[in-house]
Amino acid sequence: MKKCFLSLALLINVFVSYRSVEALPGMTSQEMQSYFNKNTIVSKLIAAQKYEESYPDFTAKGKISNGELSLSIFMDDNQKVSQESIDYWPKCYPKDDCQGMIAFEKNTNDNGHKLIQQVWDKTILLDFQSSKLMYEDKTIGAYRWYQGKLFNYETGHYEKNTIAHFSVVSKNDLQSKRIKEYQRCLRENC
Repeated sequence: MKKCFLSLALLINVFVSYRSVEALPGMTSQEMQSYFNKNTIVSKLIAAQKYEESYPDFTAKGKISNGELSLSIFMDDNQKVSQESIDYWPKCYPKDDCQGMIAFEKNTNDNGHKLIQQVWDKTILLDFQSSKLMYEDKTIGAYRWYQGKLFNYETGHYEKNTIAHFSVVSKNDLQSKRIKEYQRCLRENC
């Protein structure tokens, strides 16, 4: 009985926490813009020129104490958010001796975790930390695909973390398809 009560309490806590997150895959364009336009870490979102399918629909920039970040929002055909991504560059980029202070690792980097919480919230961080690694490629830097309970996640790191990438991806955007597309691009140099 005690286990059932604890499981129910945990489930309610996850549901309540998820509901408090305002800008995530599945949200409408207006909901997402409302959240990010109040978020102090990034500038106001602007609609991007979508010259190619792979370009984001909205972008924003941000400055943090040790570098800069770019937020990219991708919408699906139903005008719902399908992916939100941040890219980080340290102040020293692109110097040869540059070393980034941010990495998006599940269990090892406080700076990356703090940035995830600043852009989204603790619910996303906890879901990412408890996610399962599904695929990893170290051909160019380190790219990883994770499956969380709420969302899927993708991380990318170049040498010395001079560029670090973190994406929150809708479960409707099939991860296996995204991994296959990445593998195809590696083979074809796209």
